[in-house]
Amino acid sequence: MEFLVWLMMTFIISGIVVLLLTIVFLILVIVMKKKYKKQLSQYKEGDKKPKQWYLIPEAFFIINIVVIIAFMISLNL
Repeated sequence: MEFLVWLMMTFIISGIVVLLLTIVFLILVIVMKKKYKKQLSQYKEGDKKPKQWYLIPEAFFIINIVVIIAFMISLNL
């Protein structure tokens, strides 16, 4: 019984951590996209195109969404 309680607590805490990470990545994506658009507006032909760094947190954001969906499904089972 104690093990089950510990398992549920671990499950809930990890769920909260993933949720917080998702929010952080979402904020990162928004900030980096704004920065990218600003750099793109200053971009002239012949210059090096600004790198799309926002794609990295965006990928993690999508992975976290998938993890959250899997988490919700496992809670229902």
